[in-house]
Amino acid sequence: MIKKLDKAILFSLFLYVFFAPHSICLSEIAVILGLVFWGLKVISVRKLEGRWVWTRGNLERPMLSFFAIAVFSLLTAYDRFKALGQIKSLWLFLFYFLIINNVTERKDIIRLITLLVISTTVASIHGLYQYFFMHTIAVQAFIKNVITLAGFFLLVIPLSFGLFLGKKWGKIFCGHNWVYLITSVLLLLALIFTLERSVWLGLVTAILTFFFVGRRSLTALTIVAIILGLLFSFSSTLRQRARTLSHFRNYAISSRFHQWQGGLEMMLDHPLTGVGPGNYDTIYKQYKFFEERKTYPHAHSNIVQIGAETGILGLSIFFWMMVSAFRGIWAKVRSRRRSHPVDTNTNPLVFSLSLGALAAFLGFHFAGLFEYNFGDSEVQLLFWFILGSIEKI
Repeated sequence: MIKKLDKAILFSLFLYVFFAPHSICLSEIAVILGLVFWGLKVISVRKLEGRWVWTRGNLERPMLSFFAIAVFSLLTAYDRFKALGQIKSLWLFLFYFLIINNVTERKDIIRLITLLVISTTVASIHGLYQYFFMHTIAVQAFIKNVITLAGFFLLVIPLSFGLFLGKKWGKIFCGHNWVYLITSVLLLLALIFTLERSVWLGLVTAILTFFFVGRRSLTALTIVAIILGLLFSFSSTLRQRARTLSHFRNYAISSRFHQWQGGLEMMLDHPLTGVGPGNYDTIYKQYKFFEERKTYPHAHSNIVQIGAETGILGLSIFFWMMVSAFRGIWAKVRSRRRSHPVDTNTNPLVFSLSLGALAAFLGFHFAGLFEYNFGDSEVQLLFWFILGSIEKI
């Protein structure tokens, strides 16, 4: 019975990575199925063995603390009903625990990441076809929210690049590492042509992480740099979009400063627990600048959004959670880099994927300085998938 439930949980995870780049509905159904099978497994183990099975993980305490402060903020929330609806989204945290409690084999983690890269590459090909042959404004693929899609690509590209680096020493699914160079290039092109500037900055951060931390990736990074240079040299659209990064009078840029100022004022007016989860857009009208043409549903910054909605307490716990996650990934990278493995078919790949996870983590958070990417359920689910997978690899 328990073995069957283990297989069902693993199957649900494969369903998730297959559907994640294509449908939020189907990917969330896969996650929910996994959680249901996990619940049945916990009950079965309790009945058969008389014990509760639970792996705490690096993020248990900060996650529980963040959930507690979000619930506590209901007491002072501007709109309690809306805050309650937003708190329900914290169920996404459970995906991290689903992985660390049920995936025990390293080969399964690698296969899950491999399928994720392949499935996302299919989405990138579809998006590039839309952009170049159907003349869409930007790459959209199956996720119509471009910033969400760009954030998804940002998290997957470093993993694809990690597979490319690791394949020099081992074989998983495909025997030649150049296959993953192709997937990395396709994903890179798709991300660039989403035309999302904040994600571009996150991509630069991820590339620099490979450059300074990875010791065997200089040649590959040179290839990436050449590709990026050619793209921006021949595409006037990309050049024009990139120039706006330094144009502070550009409305998209100046409005962010207004939103950040408004969010900081919210936090100063409600310092302890903020205005309540999901209440930023409700109360922002009171802080809106006269020259702003419209009201945005979020602050275009993870730090400002979380600080405004959960106050100093929530923001401090969020930092605690992310520092704990960073330390866990960094410990994996350092231990693999310093080791001299006997099994050269596995450990270099583990190091490369850990390095990819570190690059994805840092790129995600740098982009999050200019965009509320933590608020996208598609992106957040993938974020917890990566953290759980690297912890168990």
